[in-house]
Amino acid sequence: MWVVLLACGRVGAEGETPAPRAGDHPSSLLLQVHSLSLRYAEPERILVVAADPPRAIAAKLLWQIPESNVISQPKDLDTAPALSLALAHILKLEPDASILGISCGHIFLPECMLSDVVSETLQALDDLHHVSAVVFGIPPDKPRSDRGWLLPDPGMNKECAEPYPRRLARFIEQPRHDVAQKLFGSGGLWNTFLFAGKARALWYLLGKRMSDTLSLVARHFGLLKSGDKGNSLADLYDRILPASFWSQIMAREPAEFLLVPLPAIRQVRLRLGQAAGTNPENEATTRALSSWDEGAEERAGAGHRPVA
Repeated sequence: MWVVLLACGRVGAEGETPAPRAGDHPSSLLLQVHSLSLRYAEPERILVVAADPPRAIAAKLLWQIPESNVISQPKDLDTAPALSLALAHILKLEPDASILGISCGHIFLPECMLSDVVSETLQALDDLHHVSAVVFGIPPDKPRSDRGWLLPDPGMNKECAEPYPRRLARFIEQPRHDVAQKLFGSGGLWNTFLFAGKARALWYLLGKRMSDTLSLVARHFGLLKSGDKGNSLADLYDRILPASFWSQIMAREPAEFLLVPLPAIRQVRLRLGQAAGTNPENEATTRALSSWDEGAEERAGAGHRPVA
């Protein structure tokens, strides 16, 4: 198992990233997510793809993971090109590898929300034969327009007592409020920017929508049969276009994804409330949870424009 941390890209369709809580600089989010990733992989199997990470942050990461596991992009071309670099790096070392992918430039997801669902899903990745990846969602508390929404396929698992996992029917990024209300009533989940799959399957998925980019990346990493290695990473990035894994890959290939829910925020809050006493870990988790509850109105006032 590899963990891929994508410290790049823009979450919003208009280019905005959800406003972080006080003190949550994107670089600190990267460090928090890196700490979380140690739950799923050894340091030498954690890969970071970042757009020119600050030296101080890179140094804090490098004392734990190999320097070769930090890929510094010449410029930020969003999450899909970044993921292609990570997949090429991993495929060259381990063609049958599984990965857990985490986008780091968004609201931090507390560890307790991942529970055992993620671990169980990771163990079952070898049994995925008809989809390329699993994406994790959170049951919503309200119909918010400042979230990405994952809508399950209503035709799946109708006869099963357990409603999940299901194929993904649609991904809708920051919908209008009236659309969010419909998604809320239709069983939609909030996107967590957390996904998992076999590296080879994800590589072919990217190739369906950005084949030219993958050809260039494969050549750069020496994956082609000719063994001919391409030009520098800077030259490569001058020849490829930006692309979002979410809005340009998942939104256009929803049937390639299986949707798995994580515990609802209210359930996590209830567990924390029942825990005897208080401790710093619970307090940190409560702060992280509140970042998911901040009103959409705050971001609307900051210039956010929901989209259909």
